[in-house]
Amino acid sequence: PENIIQVDANPVAQQRNYKIRNFICGDAKDVLTRVLEQLQGTSKVDADYDAAVVAAKQAAIDALRKQIDQYALICDHLRAALPQDGIFVRDITMSGSTWGSRLFPVQAPNQN
Repeated sequence: PENIIQVDANPVAQQRNYKIRNFICGDAKDVLTRVLEQLQGTSKVDADYDAAVVAAKQAAIDALRKQIDQYALICDHLRAALPQDGIFVRDITMSGSTWGSRLFPVQAPNQN
């Protein structure tokens, strides 16, 4: 995209990863709260957006399952064996970067 706006609390982070058009130094939660306040009554909600995201996620899962074939069963069996609040730890091998980071379902950020 041409019009990238970066929000970061660290001014040194400006242009760190991407060429940006504008930089806002501040806490992201605070900045976005203020932006939303300014946009009250002007935003247009796309009623189909949520369904499109769900469909895209499922398509990505289906494609990965097809690509890794029987290895997808490892995720299925691990998910069935671990409690819902279990923590899944993996390394940087093929299993970790192929299916461990992309296919294994987690329920909360601190479980991955």
